[in-house]
Amino acid sequence: MRKQDTMYEKYLADNPEYLWLELGRLSGSSLPGGAGAAAAPTSLLPPVSGLHSCQYCPRTFYLRSDLTRHVRIHTGEKPFNCPYCNHATARKSSLKKHLLSKHTPAITTNF
Repeated sequence: MRKQDTMYEKYLADNPEYLWLELGRLSGSSLPGGAGAAAAPTSLLPPVSGLHSCQYCPRTFYLRSDLTRHVRIHTGEKPFNCPYCNHATARKSSLKKHLLSKHTPAITTNF
C-alpha cells in the first residue's frame, strides 16, 4: 500500500464526516447533490497532513514537483524558453513538442 493511501485512510478514520465521500467512490453511488461519485471534485476532500497545498486555490499534491507545476497555472510563469524563437512554455515536455514540431531541421543540423 502506498504511503499516501495510508495517510488518507487514517484521515478518514479520524474524520468520519468525510467517510461518505470514500464510500460513495467505492460503491459508485451518487453523492449528495446528485453528482456522481466518480465526478466528485478533489477540492471536496480536506487537505491531509503531509501534502503540499497551493497558495492560490484549495488543491493539494503529494509531490512538491506537482505543486510547482500547478502553481505556474496561476502565476503564468514560463521558465522553458525555445532557443530558436521567442516561444516559452510552463512545462519542459511542451517545449520538447514545440521543438520537434517547429524546429526539427534546426535540431538535427545542430548535433
